[in-house]
Amino acid sequence: MSLTGKERAETFGWGLFVVSALFYAIASYRAGDAYGLIASVLFLFACCVFIGAVFGGAAKRSSLTQRTKNDAGLAHLRH
Repeated sequence: MSLTGKERAETFGWGLFVVSALFYAIASYRAGDAYGLIASVLFLFACCVFIGAVFGGAAKRSSLTQRTKNDAGLAHLRH
C-alpha cells in the first residue's frame, strides 16, 4: 500500500494530534483532572478513527487500481 503525498501529510498531521492527545492525557492524569483525562482519551480515539479512514481509503484505492490494471491486461483475451 503506497500513500500519496496528501495522504502522507494527513497521516503525519493526525500522528501529531495523537502525540498531543497522549501528552494531554498524561498531564490530566498527573493533575487528577478526570474530565480532562476523559476528553483527551476520547480525542485520542477520534484521531485513531480518522487515521484508520486514511489507511482504509488508500487500501481500497490500491485494490481498485490493481483490479483495473488486471482487467486492462486481460481485455484482449475477452474479444
